[in-house]
Amino acid sequence: MNLEERTSNKWLVVEDWKPLRDALEHTFIDLKLSADFAPGQHEALSFARNTLYAKLLIDLHLGMDRGRELYKEIRSLHPRHVHPAVIYMTGKPEQCADLPLEGPLLIKPFRFKELHALVG
Repeated sequence: MNLEERTSNKWLVVEDWKPLRDALEHTFIDLKLSADFAPGQHEALSFARNTLYAKLLIDLHLGMDRGRELYKEIRSLHPRHVHPAVIYMTGKPEQCADLPLEGPLLIKPFRFKELHALVG
């Protein structure tokens, strides 16, 4: 089975802070949304090599501010006609003021009803 045949409606959630990642996982379960959860870019890319994700929720400041680069790497694994939607999260919005983003920005700490409005 090739990658294109494994297209899903699944989310890929990438968050390096475990307490938030765990809370996001519980929220996605409550919302009955299918998702994989990765603590960093290495794990996220490993998941993305096997699944075409419809949507991504990515911490913009993974390690060395690699959230946007991770999105581009994941997107490059998808066929040209398949572009996953992305929502970025950050606790440092002041560092994102002039940054062109491919999707909405969710400011941490956020209320889960804000997340629900974007993902649900």
